Amino acid sequence: MSAEVETLLQRPQDPDLGDPAPLFEASKHGQTEVARLLLEANADKDKATLGGATPLFIAAAFGQLEVVRLLLEANADMDKATQHGATPLFTAAQHGEVEAARLLLEANADKEKAMQDGRTPLCIANERGFFGIARLLQESNTDKNKRKCV
Repeated sequence: MSAEVETLLQRPQDPDLGDPAPLFEASKHGQTEVARLLLEANADKDKATLGGATPLFIAAAFGQLEVVRLLLEANADMDKATQHGATPLFTAAQHGEVEAARLLLEANADKEKAMQDGRTPLCIANERGFFGIARLLQESNTDKNKRKCV
């Protein structure tokens, strides 16, 4: 598959063409080599869907750790939020993706950034019963008083 993508990318074309963009799809499905080739072809690492989900957001949500690492190394915006305010760290916490959350925290993602309704990653982790992520967030000095649960 990556050989086909490499051949396609040698043609003069926009690596972001399509909705969702190819990098978003590669990130969602854990296709690390395809994602690497797209980034080498200058694909927009922060191109969002209409709802605001970025490749890093979707990789974190699906626990695609190698893609998360790749996008963080490419300096993807780790705090870019959807139109409702969810960040990659929030979605990792929401889906119970402990290792994705750990990678984002190690890269200094904003652990206090809240959704429009005020819920933080710590709140959603507790709400969903993902206590491993909640502990990870608490160990990273998350402000427990800042969270709002609805």
